[in-house]
Amino acid sequence: MKIGIQSRIAISVFLLACLVVCHSTTAQQVQFRVHQFNGLPDEPSAFIIHGINDNGIAFGYWNSTGDPAGRRGFFYVLSEDRTTGQYFDLATYLDLPSQWEVSPGVFINLERTICRRINNAGLGTAQVRFTNGQNKVIWFDMNASPPTWELMPEADVVGGSNYYNASDINELGDILIRFENEIGANELYVYNPLNSQVPAEYVTYDDGSPIEGDGRLTNSRKVVGDLDGQPEPPLFVWQSGQPVQLLGSDYENFVTDINSQGQFTGGGSIGSAWYYDPPTQQFQYLHGATDYGSSINDSGDIVGDTQDRSDIFYYRDGDCFLLKSLIVGEGSQFIQDAVELRCFSSNWGLLTNRDQTGYGMVVCAAEQVTTTGRGRNKTVVSERRYFILIPEILTPPGNSETYSSTDTPLAIPDNDQGGVASNISAGDHTIANLTVNVNISHPRPSDLNVYLIDPAGGPAIELFNFTGDNNVPNFNGTSSDGTWTLEVYDTRNRKTGTLNSWSIKVDY
Repeated sequence: MKIGIQSRIAISVFLLACLVVCHSTTAQQVQFRVHQFNGLPDEPSAFIIHGINDNGIAFGYWNSTGDPAGRRGFFYVLSEDRTTGQYFDLATYLDLPSQWEVSPGVFINLERTICRRINNAGLGTAQVRFTNGQNKVIWFDMNASPPTWELMPEADVVGGSNYYNASDINELGDILIRFENEIGANELYVYNPLNSQVPAEYVTYDDGSPIEGDGRLTNSRKVVGDLDGQPEPPLFVWQSGQPVQLLGSDYENFVTDINSQGQFTGGGSIGSAWYYDPPTQQFQYLHGATDYGSSINDSGDIVGDTQDRSDIFYYRDGDCFLLKSLIVGEGSQFIQDAVELRCFSSNWGLLTNRDQTGYGMVVCAAEQVTTTGRGRNKTVVSERRYFILIPEILTPPGNSETYSSTDTPLAIPDNDQGGVASNISAGDHTIANLTVNVNISHPRPSDLNVYLIDPAGGPAIELFNFTGDNNVPNFNGTSSDGTWTLEVYDTRNRKTGTLNSWSIKVDY
C-alpha cells in the first residue's frame, strides 16, 4: 500500500445543456516540493505576484512599509535546477531614470513601477507612474545585454490618453493595454513593438462605458474579456475587430486567464471557478472552487483557491485534487499550519505549462496568525510567506482495477426524496488510491445531490451538491470488497436528468 497519498474524489461540472460530474485521478501520483521566495525586500507591506512563466521567472510588485504608495516592480528567477532563486528590482535592473523629461526642460519624478507580464521569450511589460499621477507603459527585453526598454508609443491612440496598465503580452510580442481616452472612457489597445505596428487582427474597442476586465491575449491574436462593464457583463471573444458574445455566458462572469489554445478560465456570481473551451462551446464549472477564478496553462490544467481559502485545487485531465496534502520539503510545515493558503486567484498566469513530470509549477502564499495575551493585552500577529510549488513524480501504485455500473442509464426522478440508486460490486483489494467517475446529464446542476456509500455501510458521503465542499474520508488501507452504492437526488422541480454511468477504480 502506498503511504501518504490520500484517496481522491475530484469534482468537475460541465454545463451547456447538460451536467457531467467527473471523479477521476491522474495517471501518476505527484508531490509538490516547496521553494520559498528568498532575498525579498525587508518588511514589504504588500507583495503581489502577477504570474510566472515556463522558465521559472515570477513577477509582480511590492510596497514598502515606510512608503505604501511607492510600488516597486520586481521579478524573481528560479535557478535551472529549481533549488535556489534570486530577486531583482525592476527599476534597478532596467536602469530606469528617477526623473523623466516630459517636455524640453520639464521633468517629473518616477513614483512607482509594476511588472505586469514576462513571456517565455523574455519580453516583458510594466506600468510606470509619475508624481503628477500620469501612467505610462514600457516594454523590455531581458535577452539584450544590457537589458533594453522603451516607452510604448502614444501617437497611434486617441490624443490626450492616459495609459492605465499593460494587461498582457503573448508569445508573439503583442501587448494589450487598457487606457483612458480623452472623454474618460476606457479602451483596449494592442501594439507589437517588435515590428512597430498594430497587428491587423486588432482594433480598439470602446462602447463608452468602463471596462471591468483587463482582457487577455491568445497567440492566435484574439482578445477575451468582459468588455461592457454592465452589472451582469457578458463575456466576449474579440477577433477580427468584432466582439462575439460567448454561448452560455448569462452569468456575471469575468476572465482571469487564457492559454495559447484559446481556452480560458475565470469566476463570477455562480460562486465557482470555471473554464470555457471554444471548440466545444462549453463552460465547465469546477465545484468547490472560489468565485475569484483561477489560472490555466496550455494543456488546460487549472489551479485556484478553494472556497474557504484553506487549500489550492489543481484540475488536470478531469481530476480536481487538493495540493496541501501533497506538499513536501522545507517550508511545508508552515503551509500545513497556515490559516490561509492562496493562489492569488484574482491574478493570472500562476501555473506554468507542464514540464517533464506532466504537471506545472504553482505560485502561492500561506499566512499564519499568532494570538498572545487577552483583553486589552491581546496581540494578533500575522506572517505571510510566498512559495513556488514544484512538481515531482512519485512511484504509482503497482496495480489497478476498474469496476463499472451495469444497471445504468437510470432516470433521475424530478424533485423526489427517493432519488435513484445504482450498485457496483468490487473485488477484494487493499486500497492505495480510490477513484470515482460519475457521468450525469442534467440541465440544472444546482438541483442535484450525489452520495457514495461504501461496502462497510458507513454514512453516505456527499460527492456533489454544487454549493458545499466535499467531505470524503480516506479509504487507503481498507478493503474494496463488496457493494458500492451511488445515490442521486433531484431537489427541485421542473428539470429532469439521467444517471448515464459511473465507475470506481481501485489502485492497490
